[in-house]
Amino acid sequence: MNLLTEHATHYEFFQLMRVLRRRLGGDANFAENVRFCANLGLSFTGRDIESIEMDADYRARVSVNFFGLYGTASPLPTFYTEDLLGEARRGHAAMRGVFDVLHNVLYPLLYRAWCKSRVWLTVAEHGDRHALDMLLALVGSALGRPHALRDQELLCYAGLFVNRTRSAAALAMLVRGVTAGAPVEVTTCVRNRVSLPAAHVCHLGRDASPRLGDAVLGTSIERRCGVIGVCIGPVGAHTFDALLPGATLWIKLRHAFAHFLREPARIQLTLLLRTDAVVPVRLGVPGFGRLGQSTWLAAHSKPSDQPDRWPPGAMTVTQAYRVSLPSWRSDEHLESC
Repeated sequence: MNLLTEHATHYEFFQLMRVLRRRLGGDANFAENVRFCANLGLSFTGRDIESIEMDADYRARVSVNFFGLYGTASPLPTFYTEDLLGEARRGHAAMRGVFDVLHNVLYPLLYRAWCKSRVWLTVAEHGDRHALDMLLALVGSALGRPHALRDQELLCYAGLFVNRTRSAAALAMLVRGVTAGAPVEVTTCVRNRVSLPAAHVCHLGRDASPRLGDAVLGTSIERRCGVIGVCIGPVGAHTFDALLPGATLWIKLRHAFAHFLREPARIQLTLLLRTDAVVPVRLGVPGFGRLGQSTWLAAHSKPSDQPDRWPPGAMTVTQAYRVSLPSWRSDEHLESC
């Protein structure tokens, strides 16, 4: 509180209210330990806060330069302020105390009215669960549902969820945000082969076989729907390890795909690892070592100690290792994520 009293004039009113409320630990302590008054004077100042004083009971008394019932910002006639100034010169403050009783109600109400239209503030600092529930509805979730805590991480992408269409550009933006800015390329209409159900396979000599015009040779068919290709990278060792199956970013990605895609699709995830981030596998040393995913017998260049960074145009695909991870359907095993 000493820093607040020394630098009170540097704060805006609403900023000071947020700081005081956070330091005092909630609305109850704030209402008990903070008092308000208007600045008693007829001079015009260019700041919100005139001063903060501590009384004998260690309560903060905040003198404000606006929204008061006396002073230059008062809606009342000037002679009210002049009478209070005369009272103060005589060493009394009875009439001013009556006005300050109203100020102790008006200024907190002003702050609450300011917060009401700022949902992010009521959720992050005031813990308003009703407001949080309304925000979660934008990403298709709600409090009380499984993984509601993880759904809160998707709130910053609510603008992508509210759109009726789910474009590849929006999906790339979502993946880029989850991976902290890694380069992302999303490919739609990926060619894939699916097996035909037994009822749709042509069998000679059976009455239930499809008509000749609808018959298909073989037990599978190629198509260009139902599969989305996602390529992330080139990335460094830390991000690469976090994107492997079962790791933190991999779980977040699966959760984001399940919420974002309107229709279930199979996701083919490919990672590009920078060649200078490859570390040869060594027994007993933590790090790379997943067979078929992050195991190298030798490194082609000296490993880099630099953190993961992705300046545009700094890396090409030929300078990175391509690792294809097992595909999955966006709607499967969501409870495990």
